[in-house]
Amino acid sequence: VPTRQGPCRPFSAGERQESFVYVLDGPCTFSCGGNTYEARNSSYLYSPPGMGFEFSNPGEGETRLLIHKLLYTPLAGVPLPGVVFATADESQPQPCDGNPRMLVQGLLPLNLSYDI
Repeated sequence: VPTRQGPCRPFSAGERQESFVYVLDGPCTFSCGGNTYEARNSSYLYSPPGMGFEFSNPGEGETRLLIHKLLYTPLAGVPLPGVVFATADESQPQPCDGNPRMLVQGLLPLNLSYDI
């Protein structure tokens, strides 16, 4: 995202589209679900299906984002997920399959609502 660029049009706002966006580098402002979030390196936002989000670069220099989009598959009896905004340093990597050299870090709540 170029310097002082944005806000970007509502992104990934299709009826079943959900998105996960991770800030790789630089500042970013997200808008989602009526709230505004000031992000930095390692911040992330989960946008629930159909909600979409906007983003802009309020700072100097470029901002690099990793964006993953997916069509949400609802499960009977499982509530829709909500917006999540956090930073990766709020959770700790855990060994995967008992191997301390292979780490996995969960960023979203561990429940069936979040299928991304």
